[in-house]
Amino acid sequence: MQAHDFQFSAWNGLYPNMAADQTFVRELCARFGWRRQAHQMVLEGGAVSSNGAGVVCWSRSSIERNSGLSGASSYVRDRLQQSLEKTIHATHHLWFNSTYAADETGGHIDNMAQFLAPDLLAIDANVFESDAAALAQLPSSIKTLELPPTCSFQPRPNFFSSVQRRPGVMRRGSQPLLASYINFVRTPTAVFVPQFGRADDAEAVRIIRSAVPHLAVVPVVADEMIAGGGGPHCMTLPLPLLHRPA
Repeated sequence: MQAHDFQFSAWNGLYPNMAADQTFVRELCARFGWRRQAHQMVLEGGAVSSNGAGVVCWSRSSIERNSGLSGASSYVRDRLQQSLEKTIHATHHLWFNSTYAADETGGHIDNMAQFLAPDLLAIDANVFESDAAALAQLPSSIKTLELPPTCSFQPRPNFFSSVQRRPGVMRRGSQPLLASYINFVRTPTAVFVPQFGRADDAEAVRIIRSAVPHLAVVPVVADEMIAGGGGPHCMTLPLPLLHRPA
């Protein structure tokens, strides 16, 4: 097993204390005995979604803001594509232009589109209209699943952590934060679907359950996760099951 260790910039410097994040992959590899390949490029997990069979979805705005690469947009995209072609054998790239003002990451793809299966891409309802050009590039073997549109969530002010203020970064607590049903977590046996106390909660669960009836679909209360600046997918790291329990 080999792990690829990309750099982390705390979403272009949004959070000042990220020393532990920089050493996490090294410590994880040491614990499990994995080989580690270090990369100088910044790449955040929520900024890219892969079906595991060569198709990769990117968020253009987040990548261009947070990658740490300088130069023209086309140069940045080419560098990142080349990196994933070498590391995870990506062969087909879809670049999404959509973004949400309430997304402090600059537009992570895991709030807009995520693979439920190698041949099934879940899409936020808003993205169907705003990113028709990207979806038109989707291989014909991959179907799409439309989930209820992203909504806004206004958390209680006392839940906010201290953040480094930067120009253009929303002040948490003064504006609603992003609540997206696309920010689910998919495991080999289950899908954990965020719930926000909204009318669309049950519909999001119903749609996913009908699309993947062989999986357990588990609603997860996510309003306090959003108050912390993320969702279920933002807070998780699925690891391969290398040794099945006896």
